[in-house]
Amino acid sequence: MCCVFVGDVNCMTQSLTSPPPPFLCHSLFDSVRQQQQQQRQQQRAPGRPWSSRRRPGPGTDWTLLAEDWEDRQEEEEQQEERAGRPARSTSWLTSNTTARSVLPPDYDMLEKPRSPVPGQPLKVSLSLKVRDIQDINEEHMELATEMFLRFYWTDSRLIPPETLKPGQWFNLHPAIFDQMWKPITFVDHMKGLRIYKLISPASSLRMQSDGFIRYSVLLTVTIVCKMSFRDYPFDSQHCVFHLEDYSYRTEEVVYEWEPPGIEVSPDLTHDHYDIRVEVLATQNYSHHTMSFPALEFHVNLQRRLSFHLLQTFIPSALFVWVGWLSFLVPPEVVPGRMVLTITTLLTLTAMFNAVRAESPKASYAKAVDIWMAGCVLFVFFALSEYVIVIRMMAVAEKKKKKRERELRERELSASNAARPIRVNGGKVAPNDSTESETRSNGTSTPCSHEVAWDVMASRLERFVLYAYPITFLAFNVAYWCYYLFKHSYFSDS
Repeated sequence: MCCVFVGDVNCMTQSLTSPPPPFLCHSLFDSVRQQQQQQRQQQRAPGRPWSSRRRPGPGTDWTLLAEDWEDRQEEEEQQEERAGRPARSTSWLTSNTTARSVLPPDYDMLEKPRSPVPGQPLKVSLSLKVRDIQDINEEHMELATEMFLRFYWTDSRLIPPETLKPGQWFNLHPAIFDQMWKPITFVDHMKGLRIYKLISPASSLRMQSDGFIRYSVLLTVTIVCKMSFRDYPFDSQHCVFHLEDYSYRTEEVVYEWEPPGIEVSPDLTHDHYDIRVEVLATQNYSHHTMSFPALEFHVNLQRRLSFHLLQTFIPSALFVWVGWLSFLVPPEVVPGRMVLTITTLLTLTAMFNAVRAESPKASYAKAVDIWMAGCVLFVFFALSEYVIVIRMMAVAEKKKKKRERELRERELSASNAARPIRVNGGKVAPNDSTESETRSNGTSTPCSHEVAWDVMASRLERFVLYAYPITFLAFNVAYWCYYLFKHSYFSDS
């Protein structure tokens, strides 16, 4: 039986004693299709644009509308051919059919391609371009990097188009990538992976006439980056991207960098870090008794100091110098000097707490903690020195009053001893032993072992006035030289 349905034409059935030849149904179908097209051409009014001939609406025959669209595409292709331009491919199915024709019928996606060099492992090359550092999470120690990742390998089983010349690239639909053999690559210590997609995934698949494959994809990789904040804010972090094959050993597959290897976008900047990418040579990693191919590159993050200089170091240093200015206030002005010193100490303590709240959380002392603790100690030393001076002055005043009181008492006793003694109304000579004892005691001058506390207080004030700034300058030289030279802030790199 051969049955053909044509619009309103009934099914024409022809009984045959033997099965009809295959070309019979095709010829009937073609002839009826030609009659349909001629009828539609006669029904259309000449000169009317396609957009005004048939519009969808209530009761629209969608079959006729689709047929009009097909005729419109054929007519536009004929016009382009007459104009000398190649016909456009307006159907996705045509492109997909071309992509499917690349895979032979017996293609096995689980079978590794043969190496172009007999007896050698299959070479898989990688290259990437770092576009942006999207996030540096110091609390969770994570680094999110946006990059173009490209894979290159040769699969000689693929069938390239006949028109493809050597060295030319042929674009394949990325959907075919799921049906091809591909290297099983993973990123060590990866916490997240994001492939961008608007209408379809941001990826491309190309091939050359010899089966050389290039697969490129835009993605964001989030890895665990082990960070140390002992030298914060002079710290530099080194994040390792380790790409390794999960399935094939080094005897089967080798990884290499495809020139230029790793590129960095010229717009790659960060507010708090200077970023530098370091490429390492091909490495193989051994697990137990097997070795797997791998590639590795580092993202070095050097923290910038400008923000911390203006926010922490310069203001705290100025408060230390304000503590030194308190030594210029006379010790006798207790309210003014005490208020100035205590206010400076409280301000530095509040700043210290704010710096610790903004810095990364760690169980050890950081470089900024050492600096702030040093500044607080200097101001606390100024306050302690003033308390000692006040105490020495109070002791000196107390000693002075005690000596004055003892002197008055002895003078009074001496004057009493110099008077004549009356016995039964008579006069007796003065007591010479008492007078000589008074003179021998030397009450008019202090003893040699007594300390002049007021003199010592003035000497201490004069000493600290010069020792305080010199000690703070020495602390600065040791602190800055150690951390700046340790992290090579003065080197060209």
